[in-house]
Order: sequence, then C-alpha cells, then structure tokens
Amino acid sequence: MKRNPQIPKTIIAMPIMVMLVLPLVANLDVKNVGVTVVDND
Repeated sequence: MKRNPQIPKTIIAMPIMVMLVLPLVANLDVKNVGVTVVDND
C-alpha cells in the first residue's frame, strides 16, 4: 500500500488554518446583554 503524499502537508496546514480562522469566528466579547435584578425581599 502506497502512502498518500498529501497527508504530511495536511497535518502541518490544518493547525495553522485553525489558529488563523478560529480567533475571527470565536469572538467572546459580550455585547447588548440585558441585565435584570429581581429582589423578592
């Protein structure tokens, strides 16, 4: 069985792509959140 020459390139490229794309997609800033306080004392 012959080894696929594309696999080492993919192993190198995928983490680099994840590091570049993930900060753009996963923005953890909280915006426009309504806060309500209920005091049933």
